[in-house]
Parts: sequence; C-alpha cells; structure tokens
Amino acid sequence: DIWAAVKRLNRPISVLYAGIASTTREGGATALKRSDPRATIMYIGRASHFLPMEMPETVARELISFKERLSAEAAAARASDKTGQT
Repeated sequence: DIWAAVKRLNRPISVLYAGIASTTREGGATALKRSDPRATIMYIGRASHFLPMEMPETVARELISFKERLSAEAAAARASDKTGQT
C-alpha cells in the first residue's frame, strides 16, 4: 500500500510535476498532499516530463529549498533531543 508507506516515511516530500506528458497525475499529487500535509507539491503546467531540462532554474530552486527544509528539520530534531536529555 503506497499511501501507508508514505505515512511511514516521516521525512519531507517534494514533488515537481509537469502538465504535459507527466508521469505524475494530478490525482496522485492531490492524494499525496492529503496523505502528508507537509509535502510540497509543485505543478508546472507548461512543462513536460523533461521538466529538469526545460526549467533547470525552477528545479534547482526547489532542490535548494528542499535541502533547507531538511536541514531545518534535522536541526529541530537535534534541539528536541538535547531538550529531552536534560
């Protein structure tokens, strides 16, 4: 069950998907967002499944943003661990 697996991830999820010939369907992206409200879903209607090659700046910005979210989550977890140890 893919949705049960998504719930067990306990990690940020980011999905960029295109409007033209995408391998991700809108229904799947909506279900993912419902399954994980923290998920970042970015629909780019004018792009195709070659999104990274068509819009490298957009993809790069999202990757940097995703890395920042992961770093912030890790820092919060470390701070929580320290608080729990005292």
